[in-house]
Amino acid sequence: MQKPKIGLVQFDVKLGNPRANIDHVRRAIQDLADQGVNLAVLPEMWSCGFDYSALKDHAAQTPAVLDELCSLAENLNLAVSGTMPELTPDGVYNTHYYINEKGSVQAEYRKVHRFTPAGEGEFEPGARSVLAAAPWGKTGLLTCYDLRFPEQSRALVLAGAIVLIVSAQWPAVRIRHWDVLLQARAVENQAFVIACNRCGKDPELVYGGRSAVISPWGEVIAGAGGGETLLTAALNLYEVKDFRTRIPCLEHRIPEAYDLENIVEK
Repeated sequence: MQKPKIGLVQFDVKLGNPRANIDHVRRAIQDLADQGVNLAVLPEMWSCGFDYSALKDHAAQTPAVLDELCSLAENLNLAVSGTMPELTPDGVYNTHYYINEKGSVQAEYRKVHRFTPAGEGEFEPGARSVLAAAPWGKTGLLTCYDLRFPEQSRALVLAGAIVLIVSAQWPAVRIRHWDVLLQARAVENQAFVIACNRCGKDPELVYGGRSAVISPWGEVIAGAGGGETLLTAALNLYEVKDFRTRIPCLEHRIPEAYDLENIVEK
């Protein structure tokens, strides 16, 4: 699949109201399927928001929500990606689920980098990065704050990723950072970046929207504003090979020169 069509569901996630969020997402994914989309991407914690007062209760419902989403993906023949709370004996994780077009949870990525100033210490930290073997090629899964850690995106690309998916709840006050980081991760890794942010507000924050699909050249090939919208874009995956051939910076890496033991202070 050289030109997959991507859909992003940017919406105002209703805090602590899974049914309203699920109904919104079902309608949105159906609309995207009608447009021939191969992958629908959802915001971070799209099912319930960061409702810490009932986090374990929401996480306990995630298997049922996943079943519903898997059935939808299978019936519409598209993949779905986004994060929800995952309840385990160790605690709750902020988990990015990649559901394939056959309706199976193919990959699960537990968010590694928690933004503790906003209360994310309530979650357990993930311990590893994850690639999904999608029909269009290896795809790295990221969640919101992970964008600020270029090492993780680079590791995913070195492991074979040609696409990076970001599921986020990024606030409006730092939306300029979001814009710049998305383009930086795309350009430095010569990969497509697909980033779905929420919009609207909860009692604590206003969220910035501006979901986007960025090419390996750093071009915004599809970008949203600050309100609810469905965003679509087709990826020309030939661009990844073309850019990496013309500017082979991944091949020109000299990792030993970046080793802390080899840094000289004078």
